[in-house]
This record gives sequence, C-alpha cells and structure tokens, in this order.
Amino acid sequence: MKLNPDLQPIVHLYRLALSDCGGTAGMSVPDLGNQGCNFLSGADPVSVEKTTVDEFCERLNRIDLIRIDVEGSEVELLRGADRTIRPFRPILMIAANPLTLRKFGHTAAHLVEAVCRYGYRLHYAAGLG
Repeated sequence: MKLNPDLQPIVHLYRLALSDCGGTAGMSVPDLGNQGCNFLSGADPVSVEKTTVDEFCERLNRIDLIRIDVEGSEVELLRGADRTIRPFRPILMIAANPLTLRKFGHTAAHLVEAVCRYGYRLHYAAGLG
C-alpha cells in the first residue's frame, strides 16, 4: 500500500488466514524477503487468526472474483467458501502448486474435484508468472 497510496481508499488489508474453519493457526514464514511463500502450519511461532470465506463475506451482497493463492491450503479454503460460491458464482482464479498441495495432504486432483463440485469448468493458464 505504501507503493501505491491511491489504492488506500478502496483496498483494505486484513491480518487473517482463510481456511475451512475459524480459530488460530501457526504460520510458517520460510523466507522473510518473500511474504508470498508463507503458509499455515501446525506449531510455528507466528500465530494468525483464521476464518472462512463464508464468514468473511457474509455481509457482502456481490462477489465477482475470488483470487486464491494460499500455498497449499486451497482445498481447505474452498471448503469454507460454500455459502459464498454457490449463490454468487464468482470467477475463481486459483494459483496452485503440486508441491505445496502435498504439504496439506492433497493432490491437484483433489483441488480439481473441489472446484468442479461447484459446476465450474477449469482453464489452465501456464507461464503467467
């Protein structure tokens, strides 16, 4: 936000992790220079509050897009988004990596199944960065 202050009136940041249930979780921070590679874990010293997409979005009357990049816990996030995805049918943009999915006991097939149960079609975008 410091790099683009014009976004401050319309972008709101929350210190939350989205998953399939509320509570707290450990957050692994493997690279302080790359906050994009943090992931939920069992007993790491960094603790984060977590909630579901459904709880976070319950007061909204419109959702057009959900962008998901949660370093392996995509399936858990989708489990906590049922009451949001079904009525709003937002576009789902999901970044997934088979290696990070395995950290949570999942495969790409599990993620595909979780998305397809909502009636979505998948489109693969490779090499977009």
